[in-house]
Amino acid sequence: MSQPSEQIFLTTVHDVRPLATILGGVSFCSNATISISKAGLTVSVEEARTLVARAYIPFSLFDEYKYNPDPHEAQSSQDADAEGEVITTFTIPLDTLLECLNIFGTGSSSLSQASFESRKRKKWKQDSDESDEDKGRRGKSRKGGPPKGNATIDQYFWSNNEKKTGMRMSYSGLGHPLTLILAEEAAGPTTTCELQTMGDDFLMDLPFEDARRVIKVILRSSWLRDALSELDPSCDKLTFVGIPPAGAQPGDTGERQTATRKPTLRLSAEGTFGSTQMDYPNDRDVLETFECATMVKFTYRVAHISCALRALQASLKTSLRIDDEGLLSLQFVMAGGPGAFLEFRCLPMEEP
Repeated sequence: MSQPSEQIFLTTVHDVRPLATILGGVSFCSNATISISKAGLTVSVEEARTLVARAYIPFSLFDEYKYNPDPHEAQSSQDADAEGEVITTFTIPLDTLLECLNIFGTGSSSLSQASFESRKRKKWKQDSDESDEDKGRRGKSRKGGPPKGNATIDQYFWSNNEKKTGMRMSYSGLGHPLTLILAEEAAGPTTTCELQTMGDDFLMDLPFEDARRVIKVILRSSWLRDALSELDPSCDKLTFVGIPPAGAQPGDTGERQTATRKPTLRLSAEGTFGSTQMDYPNDRDVLETFECATMVKFTYRVAHISCALRALQASLKTSLRIDDEGLLSLQFVMAGGPGAFLEFRCLPMEEP
């Protein structure tokens, strides 16, 4: 197959761990559809025509990001959005991509909230302890470092002593593989991985209209993660219940407004050996935001909700929304990089 003169997509990053962490949050399916645009990457997966998960990775997460599609080239892998921007889509084996990112053992998707905050504190400490003279020497040293550009991957290792995997990713269009060049250090070996690309899968669209929202909750991811992790393995149903504050529902007047009932998010799980109930009080230390005007109760399969555990492990905050038909939207602010987030949308179980 003849190779084109240049790739339509090229990106580089000096540390693949934030990327691997974000991708790991939606890695409950073997294949994923990647959409490339000027704004960044969108990685989408689907489970049982009921659950759709997407990872939104902004271009700012990468050290270099170039996307130059040929608008005159008729490709089934390219489409245009509502604003006329050309978007390139294809499907790859997501599990294989994650294995490639960790090929040196230093690209594991294990960047948790705690480790992310630790890295930030360490960086701030180093910057604050550095004298003006040291900063000057460091600036001169950088000026004498490798030249800017995308010819080699060496430039992503010379300024860091910590071992990490750097990556150069490229895609040349329909019929070509997604090519990864990975290296752990400038003087060390490099590995080239080529992932076969396929036509984009038709993924189910689950639009969420905020105007139809009946409950919205924002809380720390750890609160929800701990609750889901403690569910009995025999549980197959999980019910989300929203209890509005007194006076919020129609007919709540007089003494009912002064009742002790507090707005609460309740999780109720049912299984073979019994049931479990967990309540989240309307406390700012627990629920950052709680908006619920009427009683809400919808049930989902535990197997689908549990797919979000990896995203909960690596995220900082979670936004939970449900519309009037029970469509659940879980949005996760990721610790891997600013502007990156995941979204899970799940249909409820049908009432018998």
